[in-house]
Amino acid sequence: MEKYKLAPILKSDCGAIKNIADECFGSNYLTVNQIDKILELPGVFLKVARQNQILGFCFTLWNQELIDKNLSYAFDSALMPYGIIKTIAIKPDFQQQGFGTSLILAAIEKMKSLYGATVFFYLAWTESKSFNFTLKLKRLGFQNVEIIPNYWYNESLKFNYGCVRCGNPPCSCSLTLFKLTI
Repeated sequence: MEKYKLAPILKSDCGAIKNIADECFGSNYLTVNQIDKILELPGVFLKVARQNQILGFCFTLWNQELIDKNLSYAFDSALMPYGIIKTIAIKPDFQQQGFGTSLILAAIEKMKSLYGATVFFYLAWTESKSFNFTLKLKRLGFQNVEIIPNYWYNESLKFNYGCVRCGNPPCSCSLTLFKLTI
């Protein structure tokens, strides 16, 4: 693997991050405005770049009161503080080269040092072509705790984003929730 760099996402990276999200998830899954707002939340926001080209990104949020009302998994307050690996994407031509694993490991370490997070949740797109990435997560100690069918259905209608798998709204993809305790 050629030399690459992990670095914090800057506001000036929002356009490139949106393009990667469009390519990996579907058009307008993330807008520049949404990315800009995410970067204002508490968390760790990293990009992987090589030769000044952004190859991928990872958004990890800290201590959100509730990940999502659609998740039935019981978030015990004893688990606090926790981190949520909300979104990770690597350009398709650069997947399966270790960039995603590097981003997640770096995000976990940074969340641990900045916020004291010892529990991490990863929200995985079940139908993704790169869902085998979750095999790597399992090797890192993540456990599957819940599957939510049609997770993005209502959101895709509300925000009118097209899924790379389903096409135009509604999206019928499922979410698989993984958990890691350190």
